[in-house]
Amino acid sequence: MSITKLGIAAYYHDSAAAIIVDGKVISAAEEERFTGIKHDFNFPINAIKWCLRQADKTIFNINEIHWYESPEKKDNRVRTTFAKKPFKTFFLNRKYKKSKKSQNPK
Repeated sequence: MSITKLGIAAYYHDSAAAIIVDGKVISAAEEERFTGIKHDFNFPINAIKWCLRQADKTIFNINEIHWYESPEKKDNRVRTTFAKKPFKTFFLNRKYKKSKKSQNPK
């Protein structure tokens, strides 16, 4: 039985999707190709649909979904957001630091 994976990158810089079957890339596309928006960061629904069509798959054929999230970029994005709205995000900041500490104990 083959393993079919859907890879998704979204919400910063260039959103994209890819279909991988047994470790081989079958189809991949950036969302800006369909929307015409340079560096489109929105959820890549059009890229996902295109990749599924190119791979002759449906969402029900997907065994795994993988989400790309760069830890360094996320950390920077979270810190920037907290710096812009310190009062609004005070409790979120505490929650973020606490979860980060529990994930990376020293």
